Amino acid sequence: MPLAGTRGRFHARRRPRPSSPLRPSARSALPESHPDTVRVRRVAANIVSTTLEDAVFGQRRLSERIGHRFVPGINWRVHVINDDKSLAGCLESGEILVFTGFLNAYCQKDDDLATTLGHEELLYVPVDRIPHAEWVSLFMRNFLHRTELEADRIGLMLQAAAGYDPRANPNFWEALMKFGNGEGTTHPPLQRRAAEVRQEKVMGEALEVFREAATRMLDWKSKCQQIRSTLLSDHVT
Repeated sequence: MPLAGTRGRFHARRRPRPSSPLRPSARSALPESHPDTVRVRRVAANIVSTTLEDAVFGQRRLSERIGHRFVPGINWRVHVINDDKSLAGCLESGEILVFTGFLNAYCQKDDDLATTLGHEELLYVPVDRIPHAEWVSLFMRNFLHRTELEADRIGLMLQAAAGYDPRANPNFWEALMKFGNGEGTTHPPLQRRAAEVRQEKVMGEALEVFREAATRMLDWKSKCQQIRSTLLSDHVT
């Protein structure tokens, strides 16, 4: 099922190889009606919709706060793969893949799932912000680490704008530390990832957006309840 999505002037951070374990061709996706599929698609759609709306939070649009201009261009497709492996990712084609092993082990709460999806959906880097020297050495360790940290920061903001508690974000990375520090050629240590998004300036801005988003959602639910009550009252009369 496609999801309306966004793409700014972005370049894919990585191009999965045909043998990538994330490739769904040799995997079994859960049915669209399966509760896990419905849940992951709901959270993914909420996050993607924040980029489409690009709402104003505290007199500044979300894209301004993030530093990215959102332009329609990706039709996201979400698949939950019935496999015990702890994998989740986003392919260059716009396919978001979450394996049941990862979902069941790390994403019992929607806030944690939003942390993962917010990060994976933003693994695209603005072309005009990458110096030429770094294009020459695109796969250098430091550059890739900065790319991941930038995706963490942007994902944090999208998570907050979609109404998911950003305070769950650093807790999620720290919870993964019991399986190792997560450091590799492409990924910085989990402890650093948690520390970066927990910085007062970064988390403070995310909480500001989250509180405003939560207030809007409560107002919307209240209005829906009022309309429902009015309709029921008219019907009874």
